[in-house]
Amino acid sequence: VKLDPRDSDSWYYLGVQYFRGGKMTEAISSLRNGLSAAPRNSEILGLLAESLLRQGAAVDDEKKSAPLFDEAIKTATTLRSVREDADSLDLLGRAYLAAGKFTNAEMTLSRALETSKAPTATLYFNLGFAHSQNKSWNRAAEMLSQASKMSPGDLNTLYYLGYVLENLRRYQQALDAYTRAWEISGRSNADIKASIDRVTPLIKNGV
Repeated sequence: VKLDPRDSDSWYYLGVQYFRGGKMTEAISSLRNGLSAAPRNSEILGLLAESLLRQGAAVDDEKKSAPLFDEAIKTATTLRSVREDADSLDLLGRAYLAAGKFTNAEMTLSRALETSKAPTATLYFNLGFAHSQNKSWNRAAEMLSQASKMSPGDLNTLYYLGYVLENLRRYQQALDAYTRAWEISGRSNADIKASIDRVTPLIKNGV
């Protein structure tokens, strides 16, 4: 199908279909064309940034994923200038997080949390993760605890909560979080088991 280069709506809807089908390369190409026709279209900007993040996450090579994440940041930044709200801030924060720009992620996701009328467990988790990467352990624990309350069966949340609590030397609480994660994993996750084995002697020795 040959589309009119100026027909941003058609490029957008084509991008939506590719995105829904999991074809991120094609979605990105279509949405870039749409953006050329309508550089400040918020729907195109949002879906393009999301597609870039998914494509980057699927690439194992950091050198190949980095340009995708950088483009996602640029695209999400433009979206925020068009429409600053909780969703656009969350998207930009996740782009910073994916690119390893944790201070920017902290600031942007904090703003998303302040702006959101109904924060999700994922937003709390992402902000907690960003705090943990900057060793802001208390704030990380607060955010991850909230994420765990909202999504009590999420293994990753419990694992990172345990990691943060361990760094705060709250070993019994860390062990509780690790143990819950271990049970959810079907007692099959080697990393979680190693964490349990590492923390248990610290409690017994009264460290």
